[in-house]
Amino acid sequence: MKGLALIVFLAYSLASLILGVMGIGHEFGYWWAFAAVAAFIFARFAIPISVGVYLYAHHVWGWHWIGAAAFAFPLVAVQVALLFGATLATAFEYITRPKS
Repeated sequence: MKGLALIVFLAYSLASLILGVMGIGHEFGYWWAFAAVAAFIFARFAIPISVGVYLYAHHVWGWHWIGAAAFAFPLVAVQVALLFGATLATAFEYITRPKS
């Protein structure tokens, strides 16, 4: 099962890299796509690639913006849920703290 999860993760990562380059190339030109790949490889800066995936899914495939965002930024939903949970935990701790 771990092997299957690894294969799915690697396939999604490779597809995201390819679609990100194609999306940036489609919207801004292939020199900017080359710059995004260089930033991804040398600086480990993945945001331009994710934006390229969003642009490709939204503009080329014609997806609705929320579907394209969910495809391009899958961990944002997890991060929002974790932030919401941490905020609730802090608020609950503040409310239940004994007054001194």
